[in-house]
Amino acid sequence: MKARSLRRTGHLTFRAAIALYAVVVAAVPAAASPTGLNNISTTDVVDFDFLVLQYYANIPPKGSTEQWIAFKYGMFHEVEIGADWKVNDDPSLHAVFQAKYRIDPNKWFEDAPELPKFVVGFANLNDDRASTGPIAPYVGASYDVGLARLHVGYDFQHENEAFFAGVDRTFKLWGEDFTPRADVRQFNDRHDWLASAGFVTTLPGPFLLESWVSLPSDGRDPVTTVKLNLVIEF
Repeated sequence: MKARSLRRTGHLTFRAAIALYAVVVAAVPAAASPTGLNNISTTDVVDFDFLVLQYYANIPPKGSTEQWIAFKYGMFHEVEIGADWKVNDDPSLHAVFQAKYRIDPNKWFEDAPELPKFVVGFANLNDDRASTGPIAPYVGASYDVGLARLHVGYDFQHENEAFFAGVDRTFKLWGEDFTPRADVRQFNDRHDWLASAGFVTTLPGPFLLESWVSLPSDGRDPVTTVKLNLVIEF
């Protein structure tokens, strides 16, 4: 999920946030989804002391829809943690965790031209290795060239290493922050590619809406993802 506009999206009380999340979790695992574009992580992180609650669905043209819930939290400045759970098809309710740390050289060289930001992260952290595979450490960088932001990175997951890249741009649309975005990443240990295109937009109140279409190169059907985010400030 894109998190560039989290500071001013409103807030709920801590007690209300936990109550809402408890209701959702009680109803319900997942490949943990760090803040980023559609299918890749970027140097964006959730702001310190902000919590993002998410519901999202992966909708194929035929077959059943996958449903997930997730959270992401700005535990420290520049540090994000999160977890995903699958709503259907997993009675064990295995949580899949992720964490990442952003390195922003612009804070050290305030008078220098804009420098790239960097990120180090770990995804796919859980106790169900047989189903989800190895832990996925990754690195990435983002740079704003003015017309758009460019993102690149590399995932070091064992036997499934992957290069990834993406682009996004934010502008105002009907008074809301609207961000079209696209990305591409390797999968199947660099033998295939997954491309996607979509958007994220702020909504009235503390909500964001995301949607994108993923197109795998291995002949499988495209999948449409729709994600609703509730942003909470403590």
